[in-house]
Formats: sequence, C-alpha cells, structure tokens
Amino acid sequence: PPHYVPAGQLHSGVVAGKLEGSIRSPLFTLTHKNIHLHVKGTGVTVRLIIEGYYMDEFNALLFRGFKQEIKDVNQFSWRTLGADVGRYLGHRGYIEVIDHGGGSIAIDQVRQSNGGPPPAAASLSVHLLKPDHENTSHMDIAEAYARWWETLPSRWSSGRQEPLDIQLVNAILSGGLLAGKGSGQALAASQQRYQEVASSIPGPMKVLAIADGDGQDHPVYIRGNPHTPGDQARRGFLTALSDPKKPLVTGPGSGRLALAEQVASPNNPLTSRVAVNRIWHHLFGRGLVATVDNFGVLGEVPSHPHLLDYLALEFISDGWSVKRLLRRIMLSSSYQMSSRADPEQVLKDPTNLLLHHARVRRLEGEVIRDAMLVVSGRFNGEKLYGPPVPIHITPFMTGRGRPGGSGPLDGDGRRSIYIAIRRNFLSPMMLAFDTPIPFNSMGRRNISNVPSQSLILMNDPFVIQQATLWGKRISGLEENSRQERVRQMYLEALSRNPTEGELKASISFLLSQATEYGIPADKVDRDARPWADLGHVLFNMKSFVFLY
Repeated sequence: PPHYVPAGQLHSGVVAGKLEGSIRSPLFTLTHKNIHLHVKGTGVTVRLIIEGYYMDEFNALLFRGFKQEIKDVNQFSWRTLGADVGRYLGHRGYIEVIDHGGGSIAIDQVRQSNGGPPPAAASLSVHLLKPDHENTSHMDIAEAYARWWETLPSRWSSGRQEPLDIQLVNAILSGGLLAGKGSGQALAASQQRYQEVASSIPGPMKVLAIADGDGQDHPVYIRGNPHTPGDQARRGFLTALSDPKKPLVTGPGSGRLALAEQVASPNNPLTSRVAVNRIWHHLFGRGLVATVDNFGVLGEVPSHPHLLDYLALEFISDGWSVKRLLRRIMLSSSYQMSSRADPEQVLKDPTNLLLHHARVRRLEGEVIRDAMLVVSGRFNGEKLYGPPVPIHITPFMTGRGRPGGSGPLDGDGRRSIYIAIRRNFLSPMMLAFDTPIPFNSMGRRNISNVPSQSLILMNDPFVIQQATLWGKRISGLEENSRQERVRQMYLEALSRNPTEGELKASISFLLSQATEYGIPADKVDRDARPWADLGHVLFNMKSFVFLY
C-alpha cells in the first residue's frame, strides 16, 4: 500500500515497489571503523564506495563488509558495514543504495562508531504513554491510542503531523485496519486501484550512467603521489578559455552540468569548430585543420579559416544538429567533385588544399566489412542495440586472457559497431585496415596501403565466406542471363555497370573457373563456385575499398 514518508527518511517504495533505481549519499570522510544504518525493507543492496571505487566483488580479502543485502526486514533495525572498513580511515566515500525492484528500503539514520550500533528504538506504545509507564495496563495503552487518534485529524489537516503520526498511520494502512463502510471502503478501492496501476509498470531498460554527486575539489598530488597533496585545484573549465573574473563552477552537484554547459556554450569558440572539423575530415579525408586532435600552436593552421568559422556558426544556429551539417556539406559542389584532377591545377596546388578535385581515400575497415555483408545478402541490419556479439577468435589469436569461446565468423551478420572489442584480441582484418588499438581516443586514423591488406582480402575466412554466400545468391537467379548477373554484381559491389571490357573479362573468368572445377558448360550459371570466385575478385578491386 502507499506510504507517507516523514522528513529525513529515504524510502524507495513511495511510488511503487516494482520500480528500480539507485541513490547515493553525500561524500563523507571515514572517521570510525563501523558504519551503522537504521533500515527496513527487502530486495535492496547497500554498499560503501571508497574514493570512487567499489572492489568487494573483486577482492573480498581487502573489502569485506562493504556491502549489505537487505532482505525481509519488516521493522527498523540497525545493520552494520564493518570488517575492513577500518582499514580506510581518513578516506572519503559515500553510501550507495540500489533498489532491484520488487521491494523497497527505508533509511532514517546513518552513524559511524568504533563500537556496536545504538540501542533499538522504543516501541510505538512507549511513545504514546506517559513517562511513568511501568505499571500500565492494556486499558492504559488502548486509551493512549484513542487519545492519539482523536487529536490526529487536527494536526494532519493543519500540516503539523509528527513523525510518530506518520509512523502510526503507515502501520494502520499496512494492516488494513480502516476496512469497512464509508471512508474505509473508499480507501480500499483506492488501494486496489493503486495495486492495478503499480502492477502494470513495465520493466526498466538499464543503461550505464553516471550518478551526479556533491561537488568536491581535489588537491594537486605532488609528483603524482597521493600521499603528498598540494594546493586545492578548483573545479572548472580550462583557464585559457574562460573568464578569470567569473566563478568556475556554481550551483549544486558535482559541477559536471556546469562544465558541459561551458563546453557546449555558443560563446565557446573551440567546441563547434572541433566538431565541424572532424566531420569535414571524415567526409573529405582531410580536415580544414589537418591536425584534428590539435588546435593549438603546435597544430596546423586552417586551410579555409572563414569557411571553418561559417560552418561552426551554422552548426550552432542549427541546434548542433549533425544531420543538418552533413546535409549542408554533402550538397555542396566541393563534396560532389570528381576525383579527376586537372594537371594545371595539380601543378599550382599539389596537395589539393584548395579542393579543386575530390580526394581518393580508402574506406575504413568497419565499412569494408559491412559492405561485404550487404553485398553477400548476410547483412542483419534490422537488429539494433542489445549486447555486443563476441569477437571471432582464430587459432592464431593467442595470449593471456584468451576468451574460452568464440563468436560467429560473420558476427551474426551485424554491423561492425556491434562486435565486441577485446583489447588484446582484435580482429586481424580490422587491424590490417588501420582500426585503432583501443588505448586512447583518436580523431584521425592512420591510413596505410600495405600488402597485408591485399592478403586479407584474398585469404581471410570472412571474406571467402561472404563471397561464397554472394555466389550462391547470384547463381540462384535462374531467370537472369549471364550478362545480367555480372552487371548486377558490379552494381551491388561498385555502384556502377561494368565496361564492355570488364563484362567480357568477367564472363571469360567464369568460364575459366568452371573449367578448373570441371563444371559442364550448361551448368555454369547454376553452380555457385564460379560466381563466388567472381565475387571474391570484385572484393579485391581497388574501387571496392576506395572512394574515387
């Protein structure tokens, strides 16, 4: 049933017990070896976080007693976080309460001590009776409850209810003591409606998120040693880009929101330009500022500073919409230029800074892989979100921490962004095509053209698998002629029709492969093997992995 919550009490079941969530206390310093919590509830975890770390599940020898599972505690009682808490005196931490749904928790006191918990609170009857209650009878207790009940409406209606009033009303509601005619029936109907609504609450979608705590400044550690703290470093934005006369961080909370507002402020000259430059880099192969990770004095100067300023201002005025920025750039004549270069222009501008033709650039490894899935017909583009697909582990991927199981060779047909990243076991195909090792952020990838890329396209099991699937699909198009099938393969792989020379060469290759496999001439079009080989050849064409 619904509950009233007195001031100073945390209660996670006020709305509905089915709801899940978590909450944290303000940051505090550990001054005693035990932490006592006055709680009641069920289905809830309470744990202590020290200096932002929670290690109980990974090293129970050093972090025993940091967690309490609250189960079937119907009345307020004291629970203690102890054991190894005393090891961390002087450190700062906070209490985290996690409601897993289906239950609730109420906490009204948290105390530190070197001994046991405080004594249990007196019963409700003791609070209602006079100080001298040693020889009271059942009749005295009944009269005390009656006096309380008579005076309750006046206090409740005037907003002067006391914690004891709320506690007793909750007990009456929980026990169903108001059942009957009149207000009792109305209350019963209201509670039944509440139960119906509460049971219809859908299950939550869980995501990784950061809970904002209270703001805390930290000292500068001398030479990186946490045991030799120096001056306090105030939270705030970069001093080189902020007004020293204005406060760095104001308002409640940790300051993350204030920092985010300063980073995304229209008055911040850096954020919008960095974003625009990175998008330009991904579309053109080179940013307006070539050093996309360095806008400082050691970076390169913009090739078109006025264009960078214009796009940055339009980006802000469009509500920081990446889609609108992409549309604006891709509809420009600069983006739609041919890669054919005029020799005279090349002599005047050999590095193409003035964008007199489109740059030829190689696709990223993830895009090449996704393109193969699409062409082969294996692409599973309708399935979105969810947990990542385990990386496929080859016999040559060895070392410490090697996963016990391997994911499917084709990653279940899903886009490359859904393939799990294991830092020590990265895909050989992705590494060959310069996918960054996930140690730090990288705004501009290395672009190489090395023999290992051709070897991957010729021998990698994934490439062969996708070519085989493609060949089976094309060989099944019995209503199409041989020439029509070849044209379709060129359209699917290269987005263009083959030239007459390419068409003749492709058909000649099909017949040659059929001879190698011993396929009769009348069955060439129905056998998947020659078509798979032709698809494998198309995967290896430069125009499949390069943008012209």
